[in-house]
Amino acid sequence: MGRGMKLKGFLQRSFSSFLILILITVSSCLALGMCRWSEEYDSCSSFLLVALIFGDALIPLLLFVPALIFRSKFLSLSAIICSLFNVFVRFFSIIVLSETYMPLNYESLKILLIHSDFYSLEAFLGRGFYLWLVPIILLLLAGIVVIGMMVWKSSGKRFGKEIKGWTFFFCVILLFSVISNSIFLVIRPEYAKRSLINPLPLVSAKIVDDALREVSRKHVYVRTELPEKSRQILEDSHVIAKKDEVKNNSECKFDRIIIIAVESLDYDFISGANSRMPAGVTPNLERLSREYLAFNNYYAASQPTSWGLNSLLLSRFDYERDRFFTVPSFFTVAKQQGFHTVYFSAASGLFGNNRVIYEKLFDADQLFFLEEWNRYHRMVKETSWGIPDDKLFNGVYDELKKIGKKRFAVVISTMDTHPPYYVPENKEDLTAVPEDSENEIKNNKFLQTLRHTDHCIGEFVKKVMADETLFDDRTMIIITADHSATHGENYLKRTDLNPDRIPLIFIVKDNSALKDLDPEKFASSIDLAPTLVE
Repeated sequence: MGRGMKLKGFLQRSFSSFLILILITVSSCLALGMCRWSEEYDSCSSFLLVALIFGDALIPLLLFVPALIFRSKFLSLSAIICSLFNVFVRFFSIIVLSETYMPLNYESLKILLIHSDFYSLEAFLGRGFYLWLVPIILLLLAGIVVIGMMVWKSSGKRFGKEIKGWTFFFCVILLFSVISNSIFLVIRPEYAKRSLINPLPLVSAKIVDDALREVSRKHVYVRTELPEKSRQILEDSHVIAKKDEVKNNSECKFDRIIIIAVESLDYDFISGANSRMPAGVTPNLERLSREYLAFNNYYAASQPTSWGLNSLLLSRFDYERDRFFTVPSFFTVAKQQGFHTVYFSAASGLFGNNRVIYEKLFDADQLFFLEEWNRYHRMVKETSWGIPDDKLFNGVYDELKKIGKKRFAVVISTMDTHPPYYVPENKEDLTAVPEDSENEIKNNKFLQTLRHTDHCIGEFVKKVMADETLFDDRTMIIITADHSATHGENYLKRTDLNPDRIPLIFIVKDNSALKDLDPEKFASSIDLAPTLVE
């Protein structure tokens, strides 16, 4: 009974000190764990790792040490809230890193805000997610309120030697924290750009600084002619054609162009291109790469999806700003040449307000989203994002048949290979895989999804090529990706997944029609639209 009373008295006197020590420790462990998990650990010296242990504690202790000295309940409660926020940010950083391989910085937060809405949350967390998410949030808030009340009661009292001991202890930790942040900021300034191994005060300061720069920048967009000197340099480098070489010829080589932009299809996800991938996952893409013109050094210009599609169709990087003014797209030029243009998507047009934005940005004759598939083909949402790949390709085939003999240029944007991935319950038998790969594929949802998407692409290409009304000497099918991998299984063994190589396969009846294209040449997705237009 005496021990219980002593423990109760200790918690009453030192609850806030004990709690902030636990929260600081948890934040430090999460920081080290994130570095280790992200393979940054080996690139850090032991000295920096020790510094990282104390780095996150700076802001909470700048509040808590004065709280102990002046017995301030307000400062003590503020310090606890800051410590809780540190733990939340570290958890959030790990989640963002595991899903996107992006460090927590201003750019990643901005992309997340643009892409996050009710539909994206539903895709990631499941239908009716609010039924369990709201109670959890309420419980967490209630827990924070209870902790706050306990901190309030245990703060502001005078306990003689005990409070002096805690004050001295946290002053020492504060000193270490100041030194730690100075090490990262002054001694090793190059680490300021690597948010994975930065203390949170430096990460937060960088995010705030970038946000303030963005807000203070005047966003005035004007379209100007390329300066003559710049044009001369680009012409001499063969980046752009000389003015007198630009052709204005209405005669087109191809009357039917089908572009398949597979979600997050990295070049290294094709088994034949990467020895780390299990054999037999992408047999159709491997076969098509061998039989037709396939580029080996073709890169995603930007990511994620909307940015990648912007690069592909508009030959421009900056989707964020391009949303606010009109520039010509591949579809715009194709329509001038008499092509019927369609953008097919498996997702809802409500996601990211894509229907409104894409209608203006892409300038296609038709946009097909989940709502159109439901209205015209009675397809309903079956995956986290919308229409599964097999039904998407079947629907596209039916729509292409409706276009008839008119010229058309279409883009098909798939979704199954986006987390949380989709594998049909009654999946048909696919091509047999080598025995040593079978178990790995069977136990990995990402590999199963990739294998099924590969099968859907193979079946769609086979069906189109077998249809004489769709495929002849003037038909071209292009298989590529919206962007390189930004998530999922890291079969690439990269420490980050910045834009990298993606597939580019041209399928035509006669490969000699593409004799001017060099498959070994370095190119990116901003080059595709101008090449097709030419």
